[in-house]
Amino acid sequence: MIAEPTRAGAVVQPEIAPPSTLETARVVLVPLDGTALARAALPVARAVTELVHATLHIVHVRDHALPMPELLDQLGLSTEDVHGAVVSQAGGEPAASIVQLAEQRQSMCIVLCPYTTLKPAGDELGHVALQVVRWAPCPVVLVPSERGHRPVSWRHILVPYDGTPTTARALTPALKLAERADAKVSVLHVAAVKTLPAVEVGTLTAPRYVDQPQYEWPVWRDEFLQRICQSDPRCAERMRVVMAVGQPVPEILHYVQEHSVDLIVLAWHTMLAPERIAIGKAVIRASPCPLLLIRTSEEGESPPSR
Repeated sequence: MIAEPTRAGAVVQPEIAPPSTLETARVVLVPLDGTALARAALPVARAVTELVHATLHIVHVRDHALPMPELLDQLGLSTEDVHGAVVSQAGGEPAASIVQLAEQRQSMCIVLCPYTTLKPAGDELGHVALQVVRWAPCPVVLVPSERGHRPVSWRHILVPYDGTPTTARALTPALKLAERADAKVSVLHVAAVKTLPAVEVGTLTAPRYVDQPQYEWPVWRDEFLQRICQSDPRCAERMRVVMAVGQPVPEILHYVQEHSVDLIVLAWHTMLAPERIAIGKAVIRASPCPLLLIRTSEEGESPPSR
């Protein structure tokens, strides 16, 4: 059951936010589980709310509701940390409860850390984060716990692109964010060696002779810009298209480090080919900066009935 949200501020007794306000507000939802690692999502969530002029909504899932002072102590937050935010508690299975609250509040996005304890083995994400990504009715921002509480800036946004219409769907939200933040967008295409080309209908095939990019790369880049910017010619002024040759994950992470990327925007679909899902998980796991996951279908999978 979802508890009624409370707006936290500098007052001793926080007021109850009226449902009508919450239904019409632009909401950024950030789940916190009480661990120090989870709190790394909070600065990023606040930066998102400021960028899109939204309301920050903090939720904690637990079996029994706590009075507000005890809840803030459990989460390791001060009244200053939650000033102006809406704070609520929810019961039930964490991922399903987070998704339910996101649906009820019509959240613009959910911001959370992919894991808040030890990293899972392999390229897997934390259980709660993975389920939220699968079920969420809105975009999800995953924040690496290791970034801590450093100040957040939005100067450089990266969109990895493999030529398919699926990955191209991340471009529009990336450009909209860049316009709000006055940031630049880099579109990185990695020409992977010794891999089969994507077979998705509408794929923009990369140049065949990747060892001689000076011949075919300009033509490919111009066709890409024509496709993407035909509805808004201004996007070409903010967007830079670059190419790398090698394996996708190392090349993406190398670009992030070398060019001080602040945000990666990825298109996400559970029906992608296994190797492309593996690439996405590996980038999420190793990225030093937040990632915005854009669902390419109309809505998320349905969580199991509780």
